[in-house]
Amino acid sequence: MKKSVSIIIVTYKSKEYLWGCLDSILRFNDINNQKLEVIIVDHSPAEFSTELRKISEEHPLARLVRILFIHNESNTGYGAGNNLGIRNSSGDIICIMNPDVRFTSFLLNKVIKHFDSEPNTGILSFKQIGGGNLTFYKRPEHKMHFIDGIVTKYRNRKDRFNSKKDFLSGAFFFADRQKFIEIGLFDENIFMYNEESDIARRFLQRGYALHYDASNTYLHLIESREFNEIAFKEEIISLRYYIEKFNLNADSIWRKYLQEIRFKLIISKMLRRSSDIKRFSKMISVIKINRA
Repeated sequence: MKKSVSIIIVTYKSKEYLWGCLDSILRFNDINNQKLEVIIVDHSPAEFSTELRKISEEHPLARLVRILFIHNESNTGYGAGNNLGIRNSSGDIICIMNPDVRFTSFLLNKVIKHFDSEPNTGILSFKQIGGGNLTFYKRPEHKMHFIDGIVTKYRNRKDRFNSKKDFLSGAFFFADRQKFIEIGLFDENIFMYNEESDIARRFLQRGYALHYDASNTYLHLIESREFNEIAFKEEIISLRYYIEKFNLNADSIWRKYLQEIRFKLIISKMLRRSSDIKRFSKMISVIKINRA
């Protein structure tokens, strides 16, 4: 029996993105409509959620495939939202998709064939366009030196994915449903950030593979954003949790993170980039306060 696909989209005040997201699914759906469903989990306040629900009901895709809209009254986090979507889905293959992601080619039939031919696959993803064109990053425990960021950009450009040490972007990926459930889905103790490292590590611990296919792309309409201290603090808190969860060498990881940011701070001072100097200085302060 041919596998089915459930696309999970977690939204938060995403009115400007959701219609285009559903458009791209409609345009590039190359499997039987009965084998595809879309689950939208919305964390927005009620006044925003009403508009998002209307989009999900009025979009032409809703006439062809099942679209389930779930309004979660409180924002319980990215991972918890995805878990709620997965638990209300029926697909053999789960697609995690941000509302600001767009299909740019026919992928779904290819995905199904991949999971059929490579039954040990836990996660499959494709090449990201946008957001610096970065699809994969090193997991925290494998950071080596202060120029890791530069090396990561080079490896992405050359498609040098290391399935044992890297994690794939959580903006858009496919996972085997049963294997995902087996490893415990998203860890809901992580509100956001570092969930990809956590998922990758747990898949690998169970002996499942992570696959990166650079022959197809997807578009991530990620915007250039100003430094947000609150968001960065959340990232550091989730990193601290990840370190403690897997009993990693905390001193080594924090030292390497600080080395990389201090290197960027030195370069910013040399180039007299005042905004970057302020940003990196604040990042160092946030890490020192919240890493313990």
